[in-house]
Amino acid sequence: MVKIKKKSDQNRQFIIVGVLSLLILLGVFRSDMSSFLWGQFAISTPAIVFSDNPEIVFAIGEYNFGGGAYNTFLAERAYRKTLALDAVYPLANYQLGRIAFTRGQPLTALSFLNRELELYPDHYRAYYMRGLVRGFDNARDLVGAEKDFRTFISYHPDEWAGHNDLAWVLLKAGKWEEARDAAKEAFDATGDLENPWLWNSLGAALLNLHQYQKAQEAFTKALEYARDLGAEDWRLAYPGNDPRYAEEGIFDFKNVILANLKRSEELLSTGNVRLF
Repeated sequence: MVKIKKKSDQNRQFIIVGVLSLLILLGVFRSDMSSFLWGQFAISTPAIVFSDNPEIVFAIGEYNFGGGAYNTFLAERAYRKTLALDAVYPLANYQLGRIAFTRGQPLTALSFLNRELELYPDHYRAYYMRGLVRGFDNARDLVGAEKDFRTFISYHPDEWAGHNDLAWVLLKAGKWEEARDAAKEAFDATGDLENPWLWNSLGAALLNLHQYQKAQEAFTKALEYARDLGAEDWRLAYPGNDPRYAEEGIFDFKNVILANLKRSEELLSTGNVRLF
């Protein structure tokens, strides 16, 4: 007598065979599969898990860090996987440093940025990021931040952000005249005479130098040029920040300028010599 297998036993066998086949496929074709998932559907997580190609995994990180989407969790996974596949992959440490900075993790950010510069000392944009970290850090390594920004500017004199953040650090250090000169030099170096960030920084330096009339003029220009700022302008100025908060960032920046302008007008009208 032939024993008839139960249907449940047959289903179980099908499942086992299917799972074994999938495991074999993953083992043999995992790299091709990850390329297909990413290339055709931009599906990040499986592609990160299965890929053994650092170029593909790094590209996934770039996509998720403002290159098409903004998901720092996936971007971090991708950059870490990139380094696991290639410990000296260019820019991976740099991008991890940027992500740590956006999360308020200065020590982690410095570790990654220092590693990037150790591997690639000619990656001068890493100096700019390290300057930001040092300037924002509670320890306030303003001397180190100033040095980093000056190094960056020496190689990228035409980028306004380096000049503006140098002025910002000099203001924090109480170096009013140097901050004023840094802002003025920015206009000459970049030719960007309608940049509201630079005018605001110049105004802040002039205010601290008790040059209230000139400060008022600078803040007036800053407000004038900030009026037409849009979300895209903010994203270009702060590419590592969450683009969902671009409108909020513009609103806050304009309020800062307004507060500075009001302060300059008050001091100009009263002759008050109190520092800004």
